[in-house]
Amino acid sequence: MTIIRRLSFLDGSKLKKMIAFLGNDEAERFIKVIMNNSGAFIHQFLPLKYKFLPESFVLEEEKEIHGVITVTPAVGNSYKLAITRLMFEKNYFEVGKQLIDYTISKYGSKGADTFIVSIDDTHDELLKLFMDGCNFRQCGSEVLYRMPKKAHRINRNENIIFRPFKNSDAETVCNMYNNSVINHFRPSLLKHKNEFKDILFCGLSNNYELKYLMEDLKSKLSLAYFSIITFDNINYTVDIVVQEGYDIDYSLIFGFINREIRRRKKEFTIFVKVKKYIKDYARLEEYLAKKECTAIRNQLILVRDFYKLVKEKSKNTGLVVFNETNKTISTNFKIN
Repeated sequence: MTIIRRLSFLDGSKLKKMIAFLGNDEAERFIKVIMNNSGAFIHQFLPLKYKFLPESFVLEEEKEIHGVITVTPAVGNSYKLAITRLMFEKNYFEVGKQLIDYTISKYGSKGADTFIVSIDDTHDELLKLFMDGCNFRQCGSEVLYRMPKKAHRINRNENIIFRPFKNSDAETVCNMYNNSVINHFRPSLLKHKNEFKDILFCGLSNNYELKYLMEDLKSKLSLAYFSIITFDNINYTVDIVVQEGYDIDYSLIFGFINREIRRRKKEFTIFVKVKKYIKDYARLEEYLAKKECTAIRNQLILVRDFYKLVKEKSKNTGLVVFNETNKTISTNFKIN
């Protein structure tokens, strides 16, 4: 008998058997991550609008686990869910499809309106599963760049200040972001102001995030917003939103970022996320190219929601692992 159920803290040994190919140490680390929230007993009973932790489900047959899926609510908007982990036996794509359809049905019935997944552009099997098998569509892409150490220089402008983000800035930043999204991506990628706020339970997150606003002293206008996220205090990922219509000096931003991180760590690596669904992403890419930054990952953003673009046509409809492990560089595993 095949069932799909919530992941239990008692499933550790079954998962370890499934991913034995990783080796003992790697398997233990993987299980520790995936089991981290499996014991959140009370969380499963919360209404969707109050959920804030990842939730995982398994497909089990004859007491053996053949697939796992994890969904994570967006910060400040639990009706937008990201599929952050999917694992199933190779050539058993029907298992993956069942898990995806199950979570969309389960959370959709509770009011969820958007499901998002980010997949490396080289993972053809998963792209086919999500797009052809589960009716997801592509909404742009994100490229991750690694900055060389020599690119870190301290630049200043007496007319520009940087200050920490406050929750009262959420609406300003939200408008800045929404205005910057390319028009035909907006229905699925617009954000609510609550998605930029620091939430009450942020201390339970696996990452540490610093957020700042760049302001012009003369006009008192916010020119840019950026966040610096780390999961290990060694690798730091920068995400920048720029006020539409303004020519930003990126050297000022990265000079400030370098100074702030150096106050905490002497040795570190900075990564920069370039969102190719933002209007002026080419300017940031041009700056990074001049700094001899290296593109190390290209992920496609796939979305399934209840919005329909006017010009879009609807589509009919070992081990493979898709895994966002809350690290700077995500990992995809596959048995040959």
